[in-house]
Amino acid sequence: MENTKLGREMSPATIWALAVGSIIGFGCFILPPDFLERAGTLGFVLGILTGAAAMLVIGKNISFMVERFPLAGGQFTYARKIFGATHGFVCGWMLILGYISLIAMNSTALGVLAEYIAPSLFQTGSLYCVAGWNVYLPQIVLSVFFIVLFGLFNSRGGKIAGKLQVGMVLLLIGAVFLVLAGTLLSPGVSLSHLSPGFAEGKAPFQCVFSIVAMVPFLFVGFDTVPQSAEEFSFSPKKTFSLILGAIFTGAVIYIVITLCTALVWPWQEMVAARHTWATGTAVFNSLGPVGVGVLAAAICMGIWTGMNGFYVASSRLMLAMSRERMLLAWFGEVDPNTQVPNHAILTVMIISLIAPWFGRTAISWVVDMCSCGTIIGYLYTCAAAFHISWTDLRKGPAGSRKNVVMAAAGAVLSAGILLLLLIPGMPGAMGKESWMAFAVWILLGVIFYLTVVRRSPKRETPEA
Repeated sequence: MENTKLGREMSPATIWALAVGSIIGFGCFILPPDFLERAGTLGFVLGILTGAAAMLVIGKNISFMVERFPLAGGQFTYARKIFGATHGFVCGWMLILGYISLIAMNSTALGVLAEYIAPSLFQTGSLYCVAGWNVYLPQIVLSVFFIVLFGLFNSRGGKIAGKLQVGMVLLLIGAVFLVLAGTLLSPGVSLSHLSPGFAEGKAPFQCVFSIVAMVPFLFVGFDTVPQSAEEFSFSPKKTFSLILGAIFTGAVIYIVITLCTALVWPWQEMVAARHTWATGTAVFNSLGPVGVGVLAAAICMGIWTGMNGFYVASSRLMLAMSRERMLLAWFGEVDPNTQVPNHAILTVMIISLIAPWFGRTAISWVVDMCSCGTIIGYLYTCAAAFHISWTDLRKGPAGSRKNVVMAAAGAVLSAGILLLLLIPGMPGAMGKESWMAFAVWILLGVIFYLTVVRRSPKRETPEA
């Protein structure tokens, strides 16, 4: 296969922005009532910090693997190189759905935001109803426009997509802290509204771990870093510091937005009121229309940076799978001028264009499945890091016990969070619809593997 070499145009700022922008999406601004109902204010803060710490352990293992294999494909490449083709396919298949579904989910979220801000325009032209959710033509047009727009941005080259990402992330952070400053200075805001610290009827540990179970979905995005490793314009040794910065920034933004939602009135009353958009209502009550405008700008930046970041991650993953003949060679071709996999980007765009026609409820079914796919990628990465670090340790003094312990801890954490999703009755257990979607995706993967992958000749990933 020719023309598969990517350009090295990703700076440290670009990689950090890709990770932060992919972590912070629409969910950060729409899910605070759910966070509070699950855990309470203190339970949420402890849960998000505990989850961030767990992600840092996993991030340390990702950075270890990036230094060993600075290649496109990230978790897929590690699973393929260490455990073989079958494990590589399982990892890649789970990740590819997660990444593309996040582009789709972010795009449909634009319609939800538009419906809140301009209902007279975006609640017209109802076409049909899917799972109790009306599908409106203006919302479809809006989603389609931005899916195509960010596909075009990405097809122009990594440098353009990167500069766009950095600018949008800086605007996102600025808008979030303007909302925080305005909320703290607003009359009627009281720290007493944050009580009680934990959700009623639940033990504190249940509150905390109900948030921890959501962490793979909430922090999905820092794993876009290894997907772009082949395009780094800097030493891979900087990887962990970038992941650390991205996870810390993401955790702070989640806490700021959730507490801003809870400070305006007692959070239990807010949850019980079942507002269409509680965070927007809270900001309107404290800051008025200007505050909602700033919040809307932050949301748009979060949505657009998520779409942009997952375009990068999913297209590089498809490139890596193509190199191993787990996808058609066409997906792995790199444009000689832009030095990006334009065919993969086009495919991601086409698949994403299907989603807006099914409404937001149907898309929300893949949230838990996306978490499951992501954590499987984490588990493979930590297991691969353990295999390498243990082998290094047995060979002699060059090995490190610290690397072995870190890899083992990451694998245990990944497996534990996966069990929170898979075991019925656990705090973060997947719902029926998510299980159905998950089963369908697994079945499609089995069929594809048996009919395509096993019949393809072996092809090695290029050496780092």
